[in-house]
Amino acid sequence: MSKLKAKISQFHLVGQLSGFVLKDGCKLKYLKVTVSQLEYWLKFPKELLKQISPDLTSGCWLEINGTRKQSQKTGVVKLKAEKVKILSPAENISPGLEIVPNQAVSPSILVCHSSTCRKRGAKILAAAIEEGLQGYSLGSEVVVQPSGCLKRCKKGPNLMVMPGGLLYDRVTLKQVPTLLQRHFALQK
Repeated sequence: MSKLKAKISQFHLVGQLSGFVLKDGCKLKYLKVTVSQLEYWLKFPKELLKQISPDLTSGCWLEINGTRKQSQKTGVVKLKAEKVKILSPAENISPGLEIVPNQAVSPSILVCHSSTCRKRGAKILAAAIEEGLQGYSLGSEVVVQPSGCLKRCKKGPNLMVMPGGLLYDRVTLKQVPTLLQRHFALQK
């Protein structure tokens, strides 16, 4: 039986923070954001929390970019924040949710930075990918960014190439040039 892949696209959302969902009573798991009387739950990576936590209060307006994943089997949509900006009251705020089709998604490589993948060399791998992209003059066109757990901890380090959501595990430094050529049709 073949596995159905999830549809992955990018989203841009402007809305008002209505609350938080905590895990184990103290760890921030989701942001609850209201847009035009609809409430969305957005998965919130730890890396972002460190950047904006003091100013993150219920009622503030947020501009959020991230990844939208829809299960082909169940139809369930999951939103994961990748970039969050707190808007000031002086800014012209127009609430909304925009889904960017896959064709318009800028190329990026998400490198898992969970503790297991970091122990297996994820930071070094991300640096090697960035260096490889610079060698092909694609450093400004292809974004390399840390991600949360990609759910293959025993097979780390893991990475995902976007658009398309192709997941690679047990990636070695020797595989980086081949991977870049395969996905970005690079010629030296």
